[in-house]
Amino acid sequence: MGTNGGGSYNANSAHPYENPTPLSNMVEMLALLAIPVAFTYTFGRFAGDQRQGWTLFTAAMVILLMSVAVMYASEQKGNPILAKRAPTRS
Repeated sequence: MGTNGGGSYNANSAHPYENPTPLSNMVEMLALLAIPVAFTYTFGRFAGDQRQGWTLFTAAMVILLMSVAVMYASEQKGNPILAKRAPTRS
């Protein structure tokens, strides 16, 4: 649960033995998202109004999706400095 890596080899999922198959990678990603989702559910239970938990979950999901969209767009754009330095093929 710390911020310094984790996993069996202190590299979380960067080590090749951590997730040998795409299925195990998907299971790990779902497990990583289970805790934040459970927190919003638990908040709704403690508040006595489950709709508050769903509202919190929806707000967090909207922020996540907007962040992923911005990240995806910037990653697809590429680095213009590297594009200028790339050798041209003739």
